[in-house]
Amino acid sequence: MTARQILLALALAVAAILSGWLLLREQERNAAPRFTGPPRSDYQLQDFELASYAESGKLAFRLRAPRLSHDDAREAFHVELPVFQFFNSEGSAWNATSRRALISTRSKTVAMRERVRVTQAAQDSGGEFKLETEALDADTSAKKITTNSAVTMRRPGSILQGIGLMADLDTRQFELTSAVRGRFEVHHD
Repeated sequence: MTARQILLALALAVAAILSGWLLLREQERNAAPRFTGPPRSDYQLQDFELASYAESGKLAFRLRAPRLSHDDAREAFHVELPVFQFFNSEGSAWNATSRRALISTRSKTVAMRERVRVTQAAQDSGGEFKLETEALDADTSAKKITTNSAVTMRRPGSILQGIGLMADLDTRQFELTSAVRGRFEVHHD
């Protein structure tokens, strides 16, 4: 092989490498954008009612909502405008609503967000109990609810406000964790 043939072969090799590299760059530039949004749901339910049972066979909660989406990647359900009924061990219901909720199928927890309202009908003569917050987490197996957000609890004759809450639905014990303020009214006959 002569020097001229070697130079020609090298020039062709450099041209082939350069054109391949330019072709790859152009292909990457013209590639369709990758989807970065939330994953698509496996399935959706519209205007539904659902009953969830604990491992013991007792009713853990009921749910009614206009829309539910299943997210298999996160092992969760996304719910719009949920209306929950959480049950304590005696079967008494606590009613809860919010704008949205996330139900974890792995941990059996419910995360309610935006305009959360929890009520329970009058027990004896105590009147109706009302709780309001922006975020509330419910552990359906332990029958406990918690939040780190601001909370307002109302009952006839009293209003308690604070930041953070730990509550046991079985014992009906509610503990505000900080910045607690209260207003109490005495009813006279």
